[in-house]
Formats: sequence, C-alpha cells, structure tokens
Amino acid sequence: MRRFSHLAILLPCALLTAASCAPGFGPCTSRTDVAAPERGPLHLLAIYGGVDRYYLADYEPGSPRALLYAPDGVQELTQQIAASGAKYAGGRYLLWTKGRDIRLEVDGQRVEGCEVSGGQEILERCWAEGYHFRASGDEPGWHLQTGPGGTRVTADYGALVLDFPGIPVEGLRDGAPILREAGGHVLRLRTAASPCFNDMSGEPYPLGVEMELDGRTLYGCGVILH
Repeated sequence: MRRFSHLAILLPCALLTAASCAPGFGPCTSRTDVAAPERGPLHLLAIYGGVDRYYLADYEPGSPRALLYAPDGVQELTQQIAASGAKYAGGRYLLWTKGRDIRLEVDGQRVEGCEVSGGQEILERCWAEGYHFRASGDEPGWHLQTGPGGTRVTADYGALVLDFPGIPVEGLRDGAPILREAGGHVLRLRTAASPCFNDMSGEPYPLGVEMELDGRTLYGCGVILH
C-alpha cells in the first residue's frame, strides 16, 4: 500500500544538478515530437537524508514561507535571516542551503549525509521537456507525465507506452475525475491533496494518485511541477 503524507521549499537552482539513487521516481519518458517551452528553474528539490530517508522541498518565488514534506508529515517553514545561503525553519525542522550544500536539522540535531536525491534529475528533465505534472507507482512499475503537449503513460515496467491528450494543471489541483482517450485506450485519473509516500523508497509527494488504464486501476503518488 502507498502511504500518504507532505513537503515543500525554495532552494538555489545550483542544487538541482546533483543526483543520487532514488528508485521511487522512475525515469521521465520523453516525447521528442513535442517542442518544450523555455521556462525558468524548477521550484522543487528532492533530498536524500541518509538511511533511506527522503524529503521534498517546494517553494513559491517571493514567498517567505515553504512546506517541507518529510517522513513524519508536512511542516510549514518560514524564511530566517542568514549570513549566507537560504535558511528556513519551522516546528522540528531547520533547512539551510548554499550552492550544492544542504544542512537539515531535526529537533536541533543535524541529519548527516544530506544530498540532492536522484529523483531531482527526473523532475528536472520532465520540467525542461514541458511537463507540469509527474506521477509514479510500483507493482507493477508505472509513471505518467503530462503537459500542454500531451500525456505519456509508461506502464508494466516500461513494456507499455501510451500517449493521450494533455491535462490542464488546474484539473490536477482540484481532484476532479479526469478522462482521456486515444487509439482505443482509456485513461482515467484522479488526484488527492494528501501527502503520499512511495511504497518502496519512502519518497514523499504532495499528492496521492489513482490511475485507471483500460479498466486496470493503479495507485501511486504525484507532484505538480512549477
């Protein structure tokens, strides 16, 4: 079963290039026939906190507040004065970043081994290719990404790849049922605004996702890219 919970923060985009293994995200399947729009940096950061603990940071530009999706749930953070770098704190957490450096504290104790997780590379690639939503699940492994250029679903550990019309980001936020059809295949999708943890890796996401593909229901987690 998937577990639900949440995390978000703004971090310097220099962090977005580092990567370490994070199996829950799965690859981003490209659509080479669709031109990706030029866009700014992705305002999400996937963090590996050591010993199979993951965090997700998501922030809005110009806002002093951020959400942190952590193993124990969601924490709102506020920006703090810092001599250098970007510093946020709230509840049990303190998060500081500068360049490629990350410092995460829980209850005043530093979390050793923090680094950008391998999932960040996947999110960055999807964002660069014009997608605004990414979801994935396990058993059997599947992932979905959608944007103005279309929706691509990869299922059965990559054995099945299907393309559907794109899904507006507004529909993904409000949790309304979504229906897309193409080439005799039927895709139904619904999101739930509840923190979600990948079954295998424990990576946190902001949304739970239920995907029905040609009558088969699959469950996973997702995030709106921005």
